[in-house]
Amino acid sequence: MENNFKTISLPALIWKWRIHLLVIVFVSGAGAYIFSGPQFIKPMFKSDAILYPSNLIPYSTESPTEQMLQLLQSSDIRDSIVSRFGLMKHYEIDPATNKFPRTKLYNIYADNVKFSQTEYESVRIEVWDSDPELAAKMVAEIIRLLNIKARELQREKSREIVVIGQKQLDAKAREIDSLSAQLREITDKYNIIDYQAQVSAITRSYYRALADKKSPAALEEMRSAMKNLREQGERFNALREMIDRANAHYNDIKIALENSKKDVEKELSYSNTVAYPLPEEKKSYPSRLLIVIVTVISSLVIAILFMAASDNLASIKSAINPGK
Repeated sequence: MENNFKTISLPALIWKWRIHLLVIVFVSGAGAYIFSGPQFIKPMFKSDAILYPSNLIPYSTESPTEQMLQLLQSSDIRDSIVSRFGLMKHYEIDPATNKFPRTKLYNIYADNVKFSQTEYESVRIEVWDSDPELAAKMVAEIIRLLNIKARELQREKSREIVVIGQKQLDAKAREIDSLSAQLREITDKYNIIDYQAQVSAITRSYYRALADKKSPAALEEMRSAMKNLREQGERFNALREMIDRANAHYNDIKIALENSKKDVEKELSYSNTVAYPLPEEKKSYPSRLLIVIVTVISSLVIAILFMAASDNLASIKSAINPGK
């Protein structure tokens, strides 16, 4: 069967339809230029900042940069920005006529406010808005709220540590008081003050008394004192060691508690800004030139395909009905 399709020469096709293609280029380009104007597409300006995390203590295996991203995406910061700048009204959302105004607001916010991690472990904040001044102010406010949020979390964690530390300190103080009471009881009842010194002294006195043939009553009194030292000395020494260890532990807890109290009162910054937000002088979106170029090229491709199909269809009809 004879092949009725012609091989299409692109240059020949373009030359044949050159007038039509020129019209298409002009109309599509003019249309794209007009409909990409501010009357149809609201121009958007971008303001951004780059931050490095500082003084952030990760809660798990996350890095400080990842923790900063989590804080930036918190609902507290988002809701504060929405309230501070009246974004419901600014985004022209009418709660009276919109069925889900808050959902729409949050979706627009998510499209216009973006956070990302850079390749250098810093965080980029981008805000897009039709008002360049407002975009820059929003970025600056997000940074301020980030520091407040991080400070609140750090203080909350420090307050918990203070409560736990105070309980440990009180418990250790009660333990020391109990041990000291037991030690005083031994001292008062058995007259033991310094075990090692008393053992040495009474041993010397006892053997000297034996040599001097002291009275049996005096010897018996020394034997009673030696018996007390022998029976209560070990407990006396154990209590002294336990009190020393408890006092050392008490001091460690007290130092940690004082440091935690200082953490509660600290006014730290939790981000270092290396690129500050500034109002943009030239809109970032839409790119009018890009829209015109893409529209013209797309229109030309579609038109050429249509014209090629039209020529082939004409050839097929001619082959089927050669006399017509």
